[in-house]
Amino acid sequence: MEIFSWRNIAALLAGGALAGLIFGAFQYYQSQKRENIALFLHKAEKLLYQNKTAEVEKLLKEIPSPSRGYILLQLGDFYFSQDKLKEAAEKFHKAFKTFSESDKPLSYYSLEKEAYIYYRLGEYRKSLNLLGLLPEDAPNFCSVQLLLAEDYIGLKRFKEAADRLLRITQVCNGANIQMTAKYLLQSLKGEKG
Repeated sequence: MEIFSWRNIAALLAGGALAGLIFGAFQYYQSQKRENIALFLHKAEKLLYQNKTAEVEKLLKEIPSPSRGYILLQLGDFYFSQDKLKEAAEKFHKAFKTFSESDKPLSYYSLEKEAYIYYRLGEYRKSLNLLGLLPEDAPNFCSVQLLLAEDYIGLKRFKEAADRLLRITQVCNGANIQMTAKYLLQSLKGEKG
């Protein structure tokens, strides 16, 4: 059996051409899919800008995961800006679930936003429980620590709040977080806990 016979070479070329066609068709399909998702995302953003949240809610069903998470975050921010905190918390929670398998940093960010809503509502324990789901090495570590400290202050657990705030002053570099932590530490000096 000859390896370089014209039949073997022809079969290899035909197989290569067929593989190239299949790969090209797959690439085209993927680019069309990405383009459709981009159009849905653009449409959803435009509808949000026009305050048409009901239409955005309907459009969410057509946007695949994880792209749906981006719109859920925007919906949450929209509801937050309208002072509809429960609706915002619900959207942030759905974004957390959407991103939990595909984009860990965005899932952590979504969960932090949901916890902040409960902090604003005075539901400090619920906020603490949500923040407890975040790992120590989450990219939003410093802002999470600050929110934890504020939850502890809300629960009058001043020692735990002071410990978190002290940790922030030792490890976090952000000027705003540092300044806030130092201010809160100073205000806790007269408190007992």
